[in-house]
Amino acid sequence: MSGIDWLIWKSKKALIDTKSQAFTLTLDNTPYLLPGSEQTDREILAIYNASDSIIYIGGADVTVNNGFPVASSKYFIIPAVKNIYAICGSAGKSIRLLELK
Repeated sequence: MSGIDWLIWKSKKALIDTKSQAFTLTLDNTPYLLPGSEQTDREILAIYNASDSIIYIGGADVTVNNGFPVASSKYFIIPAVKNIYAICGSAGKSIRLLELK
């Protein structure tokens, strides 16, 4: 098992609510909270890089030098977290978010 299948199995309960959204990193080198309004009691956050540039994931202090890189057309899944930020060295880059609880 890998990816989201493993995370759903690991949660050991039915995930009953989802929230999807498109999100744009409007300014370059500016951290953005993902999403701006978090789902209460979120279990999983999936981040898909829909842009042509690498985006970086981390805490409020994330930069393109210290963030976790997510390449173009790739995704990153984080279980049960809050205060996740994304940044990109170029302006106007799109990502997709899926929250599950």
